[in-house]
Amino acid sequence: HVIRVAGPYMKIVEQMDAVLAEMRATGELRGDLSLQAIRSAIAGMFESLIRDQVLAERINFPARYSADDIKKILPVVLAAFSPK
Repeated sequence: HVIRVAGPYMKIVEQMDAVLAEMRATGELRGDLSLQAIRSAIAGMFESLIRDQVLAERINFPARYSADDIKKILPVVLAAFSPK
């Protein structure tokens, strides 16, 4: 099987990796967690949040939250990856 990843997506991955590496360097992220795993967790969460909103519009899927609700989620999730 051949799997291709689009160039624009790889650019986003590189940007996320750079931001997370900077956060790790400044002590904002735990040292015992894989940066790639953190990136995948955050990206997957946002992909699901957006997908579910599309489904809510198209097939009445139960995901009636706003863009502001999505924005509020990121700091909560990042706190889980931060040193205590």
